[in-house]
Amino acid sequence: MIMIADYTDADGHVDWKALERARRQAGEVCYACNAMILPGKGVKSLCFDCTELNTEEGEVRHSTRIRCPHCATITDEHHLVHSCEYYELREDGDHTIDCPECGKSFIVTTDISYTFTSPPRIVEAPEPK
Repeated sequence: MIMIADYTDADGHVDWKALERARRQAGEVCYACNAMILPGKGVKSLCFDCTELNTEEGEVRHSTRIRCPHCATITDEHHLVHSCEYYELREDGDHTIDCPECGKSFIVTTDISYTFTSPPRIVEAPEPK
């Protein structure tokens, strides 16, 4: 297992790029999307979701990557959003996009979920007897 301490110098600074490279090479992080792979596979690997994108013929889901149904090119959603063309990909619903490789249009569905954080419990002192 790759340890952060192995990439920390005497001043406490971490070489994050070297750490990330080592984790990818050890199969602890997906080399395509950076998702953690537990337990690490010992060799450069894809996570389950990225493997599915590359092998599954039917509909597939991924948190950051989109596969063109025409040419199978896989694109990171942040590349599409930051190209200023597809901000709507970050909104719930169906969106028509053009593949950056083959140029054909297709529909992508965005499903957004939320997580709520509650404050700590308030422990009240017991009333005197």
